Amino acid sequence: MKNTPTIQLASFHQDIFLPTTPLDAYNCIMDERIHASFTSSPAQIEAKEGTYFSAYDGYIKGQNIVLERGKKIVQKWQAQEVGWPSDLFSEVVYVFTPNGQGCLLSFHHNDFPHHLKDALEKGWHEHYWEPLRYYLER
Repeated sequence: MKNTPTIQLASFHQDIFLPTTPLDAYNCIMDERIHASFTSSPAQIEAKEGTYFSAYDGYIKGQNIVLERGKKIVQKWQAQEVGWPSDLFSEVVYVFTPNGQGCLLSFHHNDFPHHLKDALEKGWHEHYWEPLRYYLER
């Protein structure tokens, strides 16, 4: 019998205001052309439940689990990071809500290796929310 080490998991939540509608924010994540444009990196994604996706030229991969157009995205998600087991997929949840002149994106990232928490929290801001806000404001 093989002894598999137990890995400690972590989660976090971020709220991001975006200067656009919930539908447009949703489309930025789910349209591979827009996704690639605001991240400046290749993405393969289809807005269809059950399909697989990749972003940042394969650094991120996963599967679309729940898609509610303009409202919610739930994905199985994995990054190619040292210490991230190849059979472990975390969960990311995007919830888009109208908020004044824009959209509140309530984002949850659950069940990823704990040692990556700081890097992932920072990475979402640097590689997604800041470039997305810049893209939407131009």
